[in-house]
Amino acid sequence: MSLARRFKTSISLRNRIFLAMTSLVVLSSFFMAIVTLYQYQEQSYDYHKTRLNRKELQLLKSLQNELRKSEESIDEEHLKAVFENEIYSIASIHNVDFSIYNLSGELLLKSNFIQENQPEQLSSKPKLAIDFQRQIMNSKSSVIIEPIDSEVGFFFSSYFKLRDIDYTPVAIVHLPYFEEDTFNKKELREFMIRISGVYFLLLIVALSLSYFVSTYITKNLKAIASVLSKTDFNAVNENIVLSAESAEIQILIDSYNKMLEALKSSAERLAKSEREQAWREMAKQVAHEIKNPLTPMRLQIQEFEHNYKQTEKIDPKELKEFAQTLIEQIDIMSNIATAFSDFAQFPKTKSSRIDLVNQTKRILDLFNQVEIEFEHNTDTVEITFDKDQWSRILTNLIKNSIEATLHQEHPYLVVKIRQGLDEVQIEVIDSGDGVQQKLVERIFEPKFTTKNSGMGLGLAIVKKSIEYHGGQILYTRLNEKYTCFKIQLPLKIQSR
Repeated sequence: MSLARRFKTSISLRNRIFLAMTSLVVLSSFFMAIVTLYQYQEQSYDYHKTRLNRKELQLLKSLQNELRKSEESIDEEHLKAVFENEIYSIASIHNVDFSIYNLSGELLLKSNFIQENQPEQLSSKPKLAIDFQRQIMNSKSSVIIEPIDSEVGFFFSSYFKLRDIDYTPVAIVHLPYFEEDTFNKKELREFMIRISGVYFLLLIVALSLSYFVSTYITKNLKAIASVLSKTDFNAVNENIVLSAESAEIQILIDSYNKMLEALKSSAERLAKSEREQAWREMAKQVAHEIKNPLTPMRLQIQEFEHNYKQTEKIDPKELKEFAQTLIEQIDIMSNIATAFSDFAQFPKTKSSRIDLVNQTKRILDLFNQVEIEFEHNTDTVEITFDKDQWSRILTNLIKNSIEATLHQEHPYLVVKIRQGLDEVQIEVIDSGDGVQQKLVERIFEPKFTTKNSGMGLGLAIVKKSIEYHGGQILYTRLNEKYTCFKIQLPLKIQSR
């Protein structure tokens, strides 16, 4: 992910709203200042150009009036004589400087009325450039040199043709224009300072407003985000109850609440379906397990009936064997029913404080035909547990170990109890072949077994009982020779 993208995603919605509103005010103030300056320059330019045009018309009218006073023909010498004595007077009347060139672009007369602050570019040249002189002669109106904007004002130059009574060009007039602009610029600076103060106040107002608006908008979003962060699909979730200030937020809340209702309904249907499926599988397993002893019982009864029909006598020995066989098969079905009952409906516990070491010794004494080592780091370990359930747990694990080592000449079986600060650890270790690595994850699943007989419910019941008492059981392979069932039980936490 690029740095720009990480930065973008790290900005919260509240900060984005805050920055957007602030940027809008700052940018608008900036562009308003630019537009103000541009407008001032345009207005100044138009104003001074209009004044120059008026001065040009007034000067042209005065010069033409002087020409009309003369009764002689207009030539270069006569033109110079006409205006030589009047040029200063005309300049004084109109308060301007101007110069007169002949049609060849040579300077004839110059008023020299105003010389202060006049830049060199506006000074009348002794001779006009040929190209510029041609441009003036070919132009239908005056030729204005674009203004020079200095610190003191605007400077223009206007060149126009002077015509006689017959509208024939007789001379070229150069009218320089200067207007001091320091006062206007001072006013502009003062105006910009005032408007900057207004913009600054607007910025403060915008910062405050954007802060409160962003907080107002994101308040409900934060509350919704807090609820969403606590949503757990494995637990019961509560609906969002908020009085939303906007329709969009209310739509979001309603959508979330509808999703929870749909999720709850879906979870209930799924749980119901799983329960039904589990019971169907359980019913199949029960039917299969019960069917196994029923078959030999049926055959035994049929054989007994056949023998009786042939001899019409009952041999006490055969009757005893027949009854013993039926009792064995009935006991098998009873054990099957008990096992499924224990798994399907966990029996009520009678938890009490028991001495785990002493209770384990009593259970191990029942297996006196097998050599079982017993190791413990303390003589007494008191925990809260159901005594009968502990007996069934340990008996089941020891029986599994004995069955796993039956084929060995020198089997190894040991039970270890180690007490820690907060828990006690029980290990049942044997030298059996254990379970293949790919099947380890399924070892505590119901109906899973690696033996030719049995229903695969023993370890499932063991795990269920241990977890009920707040503990856990793990299966590990210590090395190539030994496997271990490790049980961890709390010392202080009471059973649920």
